[in-house]
Amino acid sequence: MRQVANISELNRLTGIDRTTLAKRLNHLTPATTNGKKGAKEYFLDEVLAVIVGALKAKYGDDNPKIRRELAEAEKSEIKCKQLRDELVPIEAVRSSAASLVGALRKRCMEAVPIVAKKIAGETEREEVEIEIRTQYASIFEELRSHPDRFLNIPVEPE
Repeated sequence: MRQVANISELNRLTGIDRTTLAKRLNHLTPATTNGKKGAKEYFLDEVLAVIVGALKAKYGDDNPKIRRELAEAEKSEIKCKQLRDELVPIEAVRSSAASLVGALRKRCMEAVPIVAKKIAGETEREEVEIEIRTQYASIFEELRSHPDRFLNIPVEPE
């Protein structure tokens, strides 16, 4: 989903005064006019492109000031996403992935004796393969239909 921000939010994030922002964004079509008190909200990616374009035109690509402003614009975008709780901490992702892999490994290891009992004495290779596939398909079907049984997602206290 594309991010939106109004001129006041952009002012706080970028440090560029609202009048200058309004002039630079005048040619953009607002994403919505549903902001507080009917404020126009602009797509953040379009706004950043306009700001970066204006800085490049004014200072050139190799200017240290433009590189600093570009870095600040990127920081502003990240800060906006953080304020809207749209970023997931990397440790939460790593922990969840590790939990999922661990749970899948455990279920697969638990399936081995079950499959071994069912295929004991079976001489047909196809029958053995069908039984193994059936057992593992049921594990993945359970993952698809009940992912909460596999995941341990840490939730940070608010």
